[in-house]
Amino acid sequence: MSFLDASEGSVPEILEAHVCIIGAGAAGITIANELGLKQGVDVLLLESGDMQLDGDVQSLYAGRNVGAPYYDLASCRLRYFGGTTNHWGGYCRANDPINYEGRPDLDVPSWPFGFEEATPWVKRAAETLGIDSRFFEPQQLLANEGFDASELLERLGKDVFVAVNQITAAKRFSERFAPELESTSSVRVVTNINLVGIRLNENGESVRHLDCQTLGGSFVKVKADVFVLACHAIENARLMLVSNDVASSGVGNDHDLVGRYFAEHPQVNSGLMIAGPRFPDYFDRRYRRPETHLAAMSLNANAMRNAGALSYHMHFASEPPREAARRAARRLIDGLWKPFSTQMLRDSIRVFEDITAIARPTPGPLHPILDGVGDRILRLNHTFEQAPNRNSRVHLSTTERDALNIPRVELDWQLNEQDLRTLREGQRIVAAELSAIGFGRFALEEFEWSSIEGRVNGHYHHYGTTRMSTDPRSGVVNSDQRVHGVANLFVAGSSVFPTAAAHGPTLHIVAFSLRLADYLLRNINR
Repeated sequence: MSFLDASEGSVPEILEAHVCIIGAGAAGITIANELGLKQGVDVLLLESGDMQLDGDVQSLYAGRNVGAPYYDLASCRLRYFGGTTNHWGGYCRANDPINYEGRPDLDVPSWPFGFEEATPWVKRAAETLGIDSRFFEPQQLLANEGFDASELLERLGKDVFVAVNQITAAKRFSERFAPELESTSSVRVVTNINLVGIRLNENGESVRHLDCQTLGGSFVKVKADVFVLACHAIENARLMLVSNDVASSGVGNDHDLVGRYFAEHPQVNSGLMIAGPRFPDYFDRRYRRPETHLAAMSLNANAMRNAGALSYHMHFASEPPREAARRAARRLIDGLWKPFSTQMLRDSIRVFEDITAIARPTPGPLHPILDGVGDRILRLNHTFEQAPNRNSRVHLSTTERDALNIPRVELDWQLNEQDLRTLREGQRIVAAELSAIGFGRFALEEFEWSSIEGRVNGHYHHYGTTRMSTDPRSGVVNSDQRVHGVANLFVAGSSVFPTAAAHGPTLHIVAFSLRLADYLLRNINR
């Protein structure tokens, strides 16, 4: 049995291993699987939670938003075995070549390696997740689902292309990997144990040990030759910042970069397209269930450079305008016995504004009808790449601490003028292209900060807080994901990504965790 529950008192006061991985999410499990299960390396995998969600453990993620409105920090990440893959939607798409390139004119850094070096690892990640690795062949991906995209792709002009996300069925890493990890002696998984401090040696050049603690108050010291921090972008930064007994500003934070450049995938729901009869059904998110692909209209590299924009996707979903009132009514009924909230007030106003909507029958699943008008109405979702922003960052609270006496997080999510430019230019170019080929007519909003403030949401995708760089003055980890200046501490997950592209991170979290595991196998003494 390789799973040990630290809350039961079955764990010794000192744990030792060759490699210690902190965090059993997509990154941590992937690395443990590659090193321990496949290669027999002595691995210790530490997980704060258990095998199921627990409220006391989850509340350790609670924090405060001090910047742009954002989700409750205790709800947008999951703190138990499998991590946030336990609510992952499974969306996978590879980065385009331009996503690895620097954009000096926009103050966007390059990755320490390019598309060609990344591609083999992304293909291996696709195999791990059971999806097709031909990400840049939308004809083939859509043909696999019975759609003929050839005419569409031939008609698109020089600025727009079709970006296809595949949706893997292999979402829950806890279900996929727990049985195998439990059956091996080379990987020991310890649950209900929390990292509370990374302890460096006197000169700060290597990790001496970790201080860990259970919620019940038991303390455990962990020693290893190599440590991998794989706790999520916000938590990785938090743990490095609180470990300030030797390095006063925190581990890896000599240049005040840990926690900075926090990025999300901002999205705005705005505008309509009245689709013509030739608009392909596969772009409608509500067209098919179960959903296996998600197609979007996107800016290609040529358009991005000419417009001074970053990655942008326009998604489409058919929805009767009155469906919003119906949804509000359903929420009111579901929440009748819950404490009154501002959401309930907004839902009440929505229902009374359109009281007739809740009495009307819901249209069928395909081609909703807008009050007798035969045109197909699609609502637009604009998802785009956030520009790297030094002032968008993770802070430590000076007043609030969690149950382990660790300062809670204050997230200062900030957007800037480059983000507004990408949103504006993306909408303008895609709408013009689709109008020109006769796919539909658009009713669009002229985006201004004043009109979208408070309406910009994220996707629970967190990036950049310990980003990669070749120069310690511009990043936290090097191209091998080792913390600059610390010989045996590595960081895994999307916190190391210098840029965010415009699609979900999990495929690349797996890809670069495979790459890191390969590096460790080649460079650590066994």
